[in-house]
Amino acid sequence: IHFEDRRLVLNTLPSITIKYRTWLQMEDTERLSSASRDLNTFWSHLESQRQKLEMEMEEGREGAADRTMQRRNKRGRPQLSLPQSMLGVQLDLRDLMRQVNSQVSQCRRFLVPPTRPPQSLLQPPAPLPALSGPSRWVSRLEGYVILRDLERYLTKLARDYTLLLKNIWPAAKSLL
Repeated sequence: IHFEDRRLVLNTLPSITIKYRTWLQMEDTERLSSASRDLNTFWSHLESQRQKLEMEMEEGREGAADRTMQRRNKRGRPQLSLPQSMLGVQLDLRDLMRQVNSQVSQCRRFLVPPTRPPQSLLQPPAPLPALSGPSRWVSRLEGYVILRDLERYLTKLARDYTLLLKNIWPAAKSLL
């Protein structure tokens, strides 16, 4: 069963869409810097959501049966809990953020006079404060929206990277 409802949005997440003309007018370093900020925002939302899920599990609302008899996947390994799975996504996202920040630094090195990247690009963002009192279902829907929009954003970022590879890196390699 596949659930999809594009009407569900979180206004605090980065926009997935951008006008084509606006995108064309952006410098490559602007695109990468924007991606870095946006990925930080997604990371913060995931961290907040993961903390909420962990608190729910600690309060015993969920997972009591899982503690006594842990579920197994098809290969017989213990199945990860939802917070553990979100942490895995966060770790992958953190690695991607480091890669994007590295690319921002490389672009600045080759295209403009050297400047030190803002400190916010070097450290993971502080988690968002937990929202007080949403129901379990609303919390799950928020998690769904975060992950859905992150998937869509990563697709957009992959397209941007493909174009950057065609535009920047041949010029950068010639400068080496």
